[in-house]
Amino acid sequence: MSILVVEPGDGTEPLANTYVTLAEFSTYWTERGFDYTTYTTPAIERALVVATDYIELNFGRSFRGYPLEEDQPLAFPRQLLYDGCELVEGVPVELKRAVFEYAKRALTNADGLMPDPADRDETGAIITKRFEKIGPIETDTTYLTNTAQSLRTYPAADRWLCPFLKNTNGRIRN
Repeated sequence: MSILVVEPGDGTEPLANTYVTLAEFSTYWTERGFDYTTYTTPAIERALVVATDYIELNFGRSFRGYPLEEDQPLAFPRQLLYDGCELVEGVPVELKRAVFEYAKRALTNADGLMPDPADRDETGAIITKRFEKIGPIETDTTYLTNTAQSLRTYPAADRWLCPFLKNTNGRIRN
């Protein structure tokens, strides 16, 4: 049984958990030469839901325009969203492509899209050097500057979202 509930493009599916179908995923990656057939259908479906969750959690509040329906579960479709002079309606192909790209990373990265950071302290700053001495007790920790709470980048996926985000100037992350 499929776990996918696809957003139909009008904001009326109250249980929507992805923007794309399994068939769309298959077509996209067949055209690009990625052998997704080594993964089970349930694994691919989970990756599509995880990819959609990733977009919603990280970018959902940063999209231009407004949700089409007040109680829709996903950020798209949107009203008053323009790409240049063109009104964007339904679920744009660029958003679907971002889902495909993030889903591939969810499938191929053993630690997923948003792993718990192992190289950071409790504030999220990246630790570049840690020295500890047991007796008499000494510690010395060096951090990479300006790294607290930074997100992992996925350039191929991130770039597909740029046309719909507020104030990106063509970039999502520093």
